[in-house]
Order: sequence, then C-alpha cells, then structure tokens
Amino acid sequence: LPFSIKGSFENESEILQAVKEFTKQAIDDSSEDYSKSPLTRKMLEAQLDSIAKHIMDFLHIFLQPNIAPEKINTRSKTEGYGGCYVKGVEKDFSLPEAGENYSYYGKLDLLLSPSLQNTDAEGSIIIDYKNSKIPAGKSIVLDDQGKLGDFQMPMYISLVCKGKNDDSVSVARFYSLKDACTSAAIDIFTAGKSSEDFKPVMEAFRQYSKDFADDISAKKLYPDSRKVDIFTDCIKCNFRSVCRHNYEVAKNKMTAQNQKMTGERD
Repeated sequence: LPFSIKGSFENESEILQAVKEFTKQAIDDSSEDYSKSPLTRKMLEAQLDSIAKHIMDFLHIFLQPNIAPEKINTRSKTEGYGGCYVKGVEKDFSLPEAGENYSYYGKLDLLLSPSLQNTDAEGSIIIDYKNSKIPAGKSIVLDDQGKLGDFQMPMYISLVCKGKNDDSVSVARFYSLKDACTSAAIDIFTAGKSSEDFKPVMEAFRQYSKDFADDISAKKLYPDSRKVDIFTDCIKCNFRSVCRHNYEVAKNKMTAQNQKMTGERD
C-alpha cells in the first residue's frame, strides 16, 4: 500500500483518478438497487467528485506509515497501514468448529500483513470498514457480567487464525469511512489490547456459538425474555425498521395488545 505523508501521496493525482474511476464503476453497478433509478444515478454522478474527495480524506489518514510508536501506552495505537501488504480484499473464509457440527463463515473487508518497516509487528491485520458508526469499544469486550455485545471481530479472528493460535493477529480494528474514527479489538501498539488480553472474549464467543447451535438443534427459536434487550432500547436504534431482532422483541413485549387489536395469534 502507498504511504500518505502529511496528508498527501507521492502519486496523489494518480490515486485520485483511480478512486474516481472506481466510484463511477460503483455508481454504474447494475447489481445495486439504485441502478434501477435513473434519477438516483444522476444524483450520485453529480456527487462523484465529492465522494472521491471523501474517500481520499479517509485514505490520507488510513495510509499513514505503518511504524511502531515511540512509546506504547493506553493511548498509543497503530496509526496507519502505508507500506503494508494486501493479503485479501472482501475475501471469503470458512472454518468448521472442532468437534462440533457447525461452521463459521465470514467475508473480511481487508486483510493485511505488516510493513517491513514495522519490525515490532508480526501477524495479520484485520480491518473492517463501516459506512457510519463503528461498534463502541465497550461492546467489543466483555462487560461486567461477562456478556459480549459485538461478535464480528472474534469471528474474523477465528477465521484468520483457523481456530488455533489467536496470537497470529497483531491488529483487528473497525474504521469509519466517514471520519476515520476507529476502535480496536486487538492492537499490539495499545497497552491492554494484546491478543492475550482478548482471549476471554474469544472464549466467550466460542461459548456463545455453541449455545446458539444447541438452541437451533433443540428448536428453541423464540427469544428468551431474560436474554433480549428491552424494547425501549431497540426503539432508539436507527436500524429498527429493518431489524428482525427489533420485531422479535417488539412482538414479545406487545403480543397481548396486538391480539386485542387484530385478533392475530402467535
């Protein structure tokens, strides 16, 4: 990957032109729903330069040199990935869980290996992009009750490490494309974010996976009111209109009222 030095690439114009071309390809992608709307495509085409600038702003931050910080503490981190080697883009992974009758599957946005200049880093770098908000740091780790809020990174780490040695991941981070905001599951340059620190999360993830598979096998397909979020939490979520979890929780809470109004039964 190229280096961004002080907010610019050595071949800035070449990269900008490539970003514009890829943006145009995305706008013209016939597999996307918006391709069926000429008006939407016109609006997107009118914003092509703005979209490209937005992506470039992200890349200027994301592709800072991949070098170790002078001191490692709770605020230090991997600043950038310029000079890293690309091992996979939107790459499919699958993995059977040892001794169980289920498998994991995931498609990783970006898988890197560290730059040769980064002599203190070994192992894979997992990056997951978000178009909007990234998972909060507290949801990536276990809470005081040992509950895990976000399962994505433990899944990806399992897939990359093939369920064996979690130490082979040096960085696992979420990045917001909007403002390059980031949160880490693992980062060898952040104190308290080593793969060893993350092991309790990996163990909890595997237990969650087994519990889920056991419930499916036993046909326990209805939500347990003791384990789901309360409806007042779900109603605040921006994605409630498209979330099956929201409907299940709402149904669980409001069934009696709905039956009176509509005569429907579960």
